[in-house]
Amino acid sequence: MRLDTVRHPYGPSPAALDAAEAHADGSPAILADCLRARLSRRFRVPESAIFLQQSGIDHVMHRAIDHIPGPLVSFPPSAVAATLDAEWPGRERIAIARGAPRSRFFEGEEAADLPAAGIAVADAPSDPLGSLLALPDAVRLARATRCLVVDERFAEFAGVSLLPLALEFNNVVVFRTFDTWAGLQDLPVSWAVASPAAARLAGLRDDEIAPANLAAAVATLDALESVSATLKLVLEERSRLYRFLRRFSLFAPLPSWAPFLAARVAMTSREAVVSGLADRGVLVHAPDQEGLEQFIRFGIGTRSEMERLRFAVRDLVPGLLP
Repeated sequence: MRLDTVRHPYGPSPAALDAAEAHADGSPAILADCLRARLSRRFRVPESAIFLQQSGIDHVMHRAIDHIPGPLVSFPPSAVAATLDAEWPGRERIAIARGAPRSRFFEGEEAADLPAAGIAVADAPSDPLGSLLALPDAVRLARATRCLVVDERFAEFAGVSLLPLALEFNNVVVFRTFDTWAGLQDLPVSWAVASPAAARLAGLRDDEIAPANLAAAVATLDALESVSATLKLVLEERSRLYRFLRRFSLFAPLPSWAPFLAARVAMTSREAVVSGLADRGVLVHAPDQEGLEQFIRFGIGTRSEMERLRFAVRDLVPGLLP
């Protein structure tokens, strides 16, 4: 059972799949206009501030970061910070540890030390800890750097967003996607919100997107009631898992705003837990970022999958306690 990945356990809505098949030969321009109008109404942002992207969020963010010169400011531990280290090894980088968890990224005086030409890149909620970028911290970053780029691929699971900040500031770009919360990994549509100045800074432009992908995204927004019901199931299982793991001295789970839950392993090695769960047919993710050597990230699956995880944990724990 794969709980080592970040995926929507229930997949795309039937309406999205039907729409993708029915409109595979539709007009990309008409469908793009429909999607932009739906996004505008749903998230209360002007259509002119929405930029539709064909690829997954990693690719479109890479393209924007590549377009903006200057040192990169990251906030490890996070998957985005690790990506910046891997893909821009020769570029000046400044890392500010965000902790596990903390309500604030940094104190006010730390923002004053950031380079004015820097590009701050943060994921909110973060992977693998599931922590948010607080609005006051985002404002400080926007004021202290040339540009703030925010990865909000998991924002639908958090119920909060920095999209309004992208309309207020001329140097903030917020990226969203349908992949994670709508299960459209095979029909990717990403989108960004930015002011005209921020769009020029990041080189944002509308991509030509396959009609099937656009139609699936439009249908997802038209069927929000059913999609929201599956999101609610994920959030309920995340809460149940948090309460369940707190019962064991072996785990110290962290509150999460994302479709996964991180927990610190105590009293034994992380490897013993990971391998013990694998022996029981459950795969979980062991983050390799510095400072997370004792942490495990549990993906959230269907109700039956989470029941199987709980059974595996109950069976494993007695043999690992001293």
